[in-house]
Amino acid sequence: MVVGPGGVLFGASSIGGSLYNGTVYQLTPPDSAGDSWAIKLLHSFSATDGDGFTPEAGVTIGAGGVLYGPTDKGGTADYGSIYQLTPSVSPGGPWTENVIYSFTGVGGDANPWSKLVLGTGGELYGTTLGGTAFKLRPPASPGESWTEVFALGLGAPGYGGLVRDESGILYGTATGNLAGQAFEF
Repeated sequence: MVVGPGGVLFGASSIGGSLYNGTVYQLTPPDSAGDSWAIKLLHSFSATDGDGFTPEAGVTIGAGGVLYGPTDKGGTADYGSIYQLTPSVSPGGPWTENVIYSFTGVGGDANPWSKLVLGTGGELYGTTLGGTAFKLRPPASPGESWTEVFALGLGAPGYGGLVRDESGILYGTATGNLAGQAFEF
């Protein structure tokens, strides 16, 4: 999970929802100690019409409270996707989900598994089970598509995800048969 404004928690589940394909939810803290947290379903993945499903990692909060996350399956080629959930302009209204990138499976670029890292220019970075670390660039103008501008072949699944240091360098690990490897980009 990730903590948002006002202590609200956001997360994803790989199963559950209306079709058991996974969800994105929010937990709002109680007004008084001892009261229950309030849960709200923000999105239930459908696995139809290019929608991703089985989100194995949490969400990342971007500008304006937009949530980003990966799905291990689905997308247009069924190699996983990156989704964007945009809050409603009306308080308490429905969130809007858009698949912003579908993985093709080419060169192992498939099945994103780890939580995304947000770059300083709005880029999204992550790793895949297919053995790549990737960078997605946001559209230059409204209505244009996100593009994958970098895919580093790791040669092994990137389960652990990425971390960014204060200078912006990204680090990660990949697993191998008997040993792992560390990398930076």
